[in-house]
Amino acid sequence: MNPGRADRSLDGRTHFKTVRTLAARYILGWMLLVSLLCPAWAQDKFLKERPLLRAPYREQLASYLAQIIQWDKDSIRELQFTARTDVHIQLLLGIAYEHGTSVQRDDRAAAEWYTKALRSGDEMAAFQMLALAASHRVPDETDLNPLLIYFVRIATSRNGEARNNLGTLYLLGRIGKNDCATAALWFRKAADLGLPQGQFNLGNMYIHGRGVPQSQLEARQWYARAAMQGFAPAENEMGVTSADPTEAMKWYQMAAAQGYAPAMNNIGVLYAQGRGTVQDLVQAAAWYRNAAELGLASAQNNLGTMAATGKGMDLNDVEAFEWFERSAEQHHGPAALNLGTMYATGRGTPANPTMAYAWLRIALAMDQPVARELIEGVKKQLKAEDMLRSDGIMDEVLSDNDR
Repeated sequence: MNPGRADRSLDGRTHFKTVRTLAARYILGWMLLVSLLCPAWAQDKFLKERPLLRAPYREQLASYLAQIIQWDKDSIRELQFTARTDVHIQLLLGIAYEHGTSVQRDDRAAAEWYTKALRSGDEMAAFQMLALAASHRVPDETDLNPLLIYFVRIATSRNGEARNNLGTLYLLGRIGKNDCATAALWFRKAADLGLPQGQFNLGNMYIHGRGVPQSQLEARQWYARAAMQGFAPAENEMGVTSADPTEAMKWYQMAAAQGYAPAMNNIGVLYAQGRGTVQDLVQAAAWYRNAAELGLASAQNNLGTMAATGKGMDLNDVEAFEWFERSAEQHHGPAALNLGTMYATGRGTPANPTMAYAWLRIALAMDQPVARELIEGVKKQLKAEDMLRSDGIMDEVLSDNDR
């Protein structure tokens, strides 16, 4: 049960989340940081460009929601009838269903109303639909390719968010077939407008060599530009890609100050290993707990490890089991291995070979080869009906992971 390595900012399926920029009180500090960490060309472009961070649609959205919240059931029925020929009402209904305002939240209905409105030329509907799809909220069976012409139209109007979201759809394969080169192109267009999410995503493309030549140097230059705007995932990634643990700690602390869970976990890792700071297992456990309580699976597993070994906190098998379970349910492979081991040995929970067999095989399916030897030992304790129940548990967990 070893704590994991430092977390990347976000994984491949979810690395497009938005985090707020820092307040003005950080700007002076960042000007100094620019001079220390960024090449001259990046400093010049950052100072010359005024980033277009917010589309006018964001301001319109607040006023529309204020209208929608006043709707009652009778008015909604009337509006749905009127919406057959009124494009603006189609847009408002899409917003209502997306946000669950005056109606029950329904992503499918939101997508349908947005699609009707954008096909009639409503640009805000195209913007909203593009954002909804990039947030994984449009059903997978919905074919977005026929809407590409509308998405491109809004993305080419110097709208950084739309460009970033379009890049996301290309990367996810919702438009085209996992076209990484086109995804990188749209991320670059968003980045050139100063959008920190676009700069961060372009950095990710360089770090993994997806659609662009792999280059950590190029990646760090884009991460630095996003970090200068206080974008927490980029600050975290500056730490992950730093060869200096002391510098990494500083970046993690900046991101953690904004409540960014992966950075909190990474601070815990540095304290546990004594890198970039004096080793302090109590501090490590405290930082793991901060991130674990925010729902980060790797931190939950790390905290469970501390509780199971009594390092940095009191030995507590019951608490360890609870954290391993919470992490494993998020499909974290090391936690699945630890959970299966707890079931097999009866630590923190009554021994249960059926559950142990299920979770150890889940761990093996999640690239935890150590589970193989343990599986054979547990299997000897099972009857045929126990194995069938174990199969059902495993199938349910893995099918949920596929979704």
